[in-house]
Amino acid sequence: MLFRLGVKKDFREFYNYEKELNEFTKALRDNVTKMVVIKGVRRTGKSSLINVGLNLTNIPSVYVDARLATVISIRSFYDMIAQGFNRLLSSTSIYKTLVDTLSKISGISVYGVSISILRRNIETVIEMFYRVNEWASKNNLVVTLVFDEAQQLYLIPGFPNLLAYIYDYMDSFKLVVAGSEVGVLDKLLGKSNRSPPTVCVGLRRSVHHGFSRPPPHPTKERVSGI
Repeated sequence: MLFRLGVKKDFREFYNYEKELNEFTKALRDNVTKMVVIKGVRRTGKSSLINVGLNLTNIPSVYVDARLATVISIRSFYDMIAQGFNRLLSSTSIYKTLVDTLSKISGISVYGVSISILRRNIETVIEMFYRVNEWASKNNLVVTLVFDEAQQLYLIPGFPNLLAYIYDYMDSFKLVVAGSEVGVLDKLLGKSNRSPPTVCVGLRRSVHHGFSRPPPHPTKERVSGI
């Protein structure tokens, strides 16, 4: 196989990351692990690690890639979430029932196996995640929710609380948070003395200890502007 530049999706093209890939796939399959944090400067293989790991484990995923937006804004944030769901919905026919579920949410428009978020407010986003969480639970599935270059979303009002809320209260989601600006990523995730089920994978090993405090319920007042 010829070496291909860019983000890798096939493990045969993903060289010299066997240890990190084993750690990542083990964490994805582990029922106890709730979050995986991947740290490293740009162009070191974080996105390739995520894509190869997801393909190897064949775990359903919603992939929110902050690099897709030319400018990070509230509007682009909603578009990225919709694109992440569309990747999941188009992957296999089993997700037709999920399309039916999402079509019942006010503010969500469905076209075939793709969705658009028309009502851009926090209530719509929360309801989306709740419905997917319930759907996954009923179907005995865990959905991996990926935020790639997550530090770029740090200034989206309410995003840190929303992330923490999903972590604490939605058991059918496993979070994968990747970032290249480690200082901002640490601020996003917070620091604590407790030891939640979190795995950190990176070029520089440092165990992440979870969110700094139990998050408040992301009401409209606390997660304003989304």
